[in-house]
Amino acid sequence: MLSFDPRSGRLLGELTLPQTGDLRSSVTFVPDSEGGLAGTAYFTTKGGYFYGLHVEADGTFTEGSLRALKLANYANDPKNPAMSTCTPTIYNGRAYIGVSGTAQFGAYSGHNITVIDLASMSVAYSVRTQGYPQTSGILTTAYEAENGYVYVYFFDNYTPGKLRILADKPGQTAPVLITQETDESSGKHVTYDTPYVLFTPSGAQAQYAICSPVIDADGTIYFKNDSAYLMAVGSTMDRLEVTAQPEKTVYHVGQTFEAAGMQVTAVWHNGVRTDVTKLVQWSTDPLTLDDNDFQITYSHVLYQDRDGAPGTAYAAPVGLAALDVRKHIYDRVETTPEGHRGTCSYCGQTDEAFQPHEFVWVIDREPTEEETGLKHEECFCGYRRSENTEIPKKEHEHTYVATVVAPTCTEQGYTLHTCPSCGDTYRDAWTDALGHSWDAGRVTIPATEDTDGERTFTCTRCGAERTEVIPKTGETPCDGGANCPGRRFTDMPAAGHWAHAGIDFALKQGLFNGMSATTFEPDGSMTRAMLVTVLWRLDGSRAPAGRNTFTDVPGGQWFTDAVTWAAENGVVNGVGSGKFEPDGRVTREQIATILFRYAAKRYDTSARADLSVFPDAGRVSAYAREALAWANAAGLVNGTDNGFGLILDPQGDATRAQVAAILMRYVKNIVR
Repeated sequence: MLSFDPRSGRLLGELTLPQTGDLRSSVTFVPDSEGGLAGTAYFTTKGGYFYGLHVEADGTFTEGSLRALKLANYANDPKNPAMSTCTPTIYNGRAYIGVSGTAQFGAYSGHNITVIDLASMSVAYSVRTQGYPQTSGILTTAYEAENGYVYVYFFDNYTPGKLRILADKPGQTAPVLITQETDESSGKHVTYDTPYVLFTPSGAQAQYAICSPVIDADGTIYFKNDSAYLMAVGSTMDRLEVTAQPEKTVYHVGQTFEAAGMQVTAVWHNGVRTDVTKLVQWSTDPLTLDDNDFQITYSHVLYQDRDGAPGTAYAAPVGLAALDVRKHIYDRVETTPEGHRGTCSYCGQTDEAFQPHEFVWVIDREPTEEETGLKHEECFCGYRRSENTEIPKKEHEHTYVATVVAPTCTEQGYTLHTCPSCGDTYRDAWTDALGHSWDAGRVTIPATEDTDGERTFTCTRCGAERTEVIPKTGETPCDGGANCPGRRFTDMPAAGHWAHAGIDFALKQGLFNGMSATTFEPDGSMTRAMLVTVLWRLDGSRAPAGRNTFTDVPGGQWFTDAVTWAAENGVVNGVGSGKFEPDGRVTREQIATILFRYAAKRYDTSARADLSVFPDAGRVSAYAREALAWANAAGLVNGTDNGFGLILDPQGDATRAQVAAILMRYVKNIVR
């Protein structure tokens, strides 16, 4: 990965990726602030990784900022791993990329669109596709204010080259718009949920598609594929309106239509109106008396996906020009109330006797729901009668627009039908309220010997909370006797020892377990896996939202969920190269930093102590200074006696007893 000055070509930054695989996508850059030069570059590699790399304003790479996520294709086959040449589409903390299956050109071989949560650098979910979405998607926010969703468009690089839509919003963990497809290859009959298919090229246009879609301001999608056709997919047409009548509207039977002055407007289903005057057609046959409503057609449409059937022929609505086609067009005419006679200016025929009038009603003013209309009778000779005849007001006709209101935890769902013109509404299609989905709960106020505690449960759907009382313990200070929580451990420090109360607390609160049935190992080193498990239990053992992405954290271990939770909540990061190092030891300054991050999301962490009173304050790592100053001010991390006085010992291993004591102080000093 290289960074260059665009003006001089000077190399500014250089980084060799830790995993094999060439970078074949473009780079998507997301600035830290609007218009800023510093930000994060996101990209994929053919080795099957998604990366984020922070870039400083001067173009150099921020040291230690590279984050990597291994992509998956539903198969654990090292010979056919996932890969991606797709440029990431980034919006609102989410990345959208296409991932290959085990066979680049094999149908349903694990190809998918993967959605990534950037905060936790984890896969939110993925959804299978028939072919490899090899190029970048395009995202629209046009409906976000209406329903909270953005829509991302991708093509399958596999015949017929389907155009798909993924609807997504933050926090989503599964697709909401799907098309079910069945893989019938090689005798299979397997049905998959795939992203919704908006359009399927058919016939001569069906081919592999390695093209990113382009969309204009009217919502028309343009693309090409290996068929060598350039295609446009747009909204269906609701109406074809003749918005300006032609200059000539009066015709003699046998004349042909003249379009001069006519304007035609297409009204599309998405509300867009376009002038299509130069694109319409009409008949050039001689006019008849039946051609007063003269058809104008729009033929530049081919087919669509309709009711799950691709290649369904589509015809646009017909527009009508209002003509007056007559048997004769008189230029010299005599009229009476009973009839007319004259000479036709077109064919030259002269009437000898008066001919009866042929009256038709002509509307002068259309009626509305608020006002009557007006009309009169008129013969083609020009004679009029029944002037200003009233047309009754129109009766109101409801034109309901349906809006689906999803159920919530406490409220029923329904479909709301609203008439835009009068506001009348009705509801139907009721669905039951979902009910709360409570998590396992977390201790928000620990119980003490003389005060009740509190456990808080949070709904995983709506965020509502409820509480339960944890009865006070009613205990006196532990004397190490029969009621001592750590009595079964042979290495339990004696009552009165500085570590005894902390271990008692950790055991009672369910934060720690022993290392065996009879040993606690108070002087044993605290590992990274142990620490995140303790914090996870302190937070109520919530199920993680995503899945584990660390290669050295196997599934199903006692610490797997805790590590996943810690990573996605920013409590503890990996050590690089996709690893977590669960057996790595935790130092005193590291535990201060981890607790600082954990507490900062929940409580006031503004307190700071002057660390210069400790003789080894200069040994505190730069990243840990603020955290250790807070931890000392909060009474969590005190000095340790080395025989010559109190020191911080920032790089010293944190023992299990020390961590238990620190957590007891954390709950009593910070949580309370």
